[in-house]
Amino acid sequence: MADAQVGVTVAAVPPERDIGARWSAARKVAGYAAASAMSLYLLVKVIWIAVALLGSGPDDMGTAAWVVLNAVTVGMSAIGVTVGLALAQDWGRRIPARPLIFFAWVGGGFLVPMLPYLVISGVLAVVAGSCR
Repeated sequence: MADAQVGVTVAAVPPERDIGARWSAARKVAGYAAASAMSLYLLVKVIWIAVALLGSGPDDMGTAAWVVLNAVTVGMSAIGVTVGLALAQDWGRRIPARPLIFFAWVGGGFLVPMLPYLVISGVLAVVAGSCR
C-alpha cells in the first residue's frame, strides 16, 4: 500500500531553509561557543586531576575524594561539550527533546548553580575577613 503513490515526489527541504539561514548560523555559533566554553572547563578539571594524582592535591580534602569529585565534573562537562557540538550540527536538530534536555541538564544544569554559590561565598569571605 505504501507504493501506491509511486508518481509523487516530495522534495526534501534542507534544514537551513525551514528555519532560516540566520537562525541556522546563530545555532551553529551558539553550539560551538557552548562546546568551546565547556571544553575549557573540561581541560581545567583534567589538569586538576592530573596534578592531584602527581601528589599536589588540596590540603583540606583527601586526594581520592578530590579526584572523584573532579572526575564527576569531567563527565558532566564532557556531556556539555557533546551536547553543544551536536546542536551545532544539522543532524542535532533531529535529536529527541527528552534525552537532549536530560543530558543538557546533567551536563550544564548542575554546574551553573555553582557559579552564584562561588560568588556569594567569595563575597561573604571578604566581608567576614574585613569584620575582624
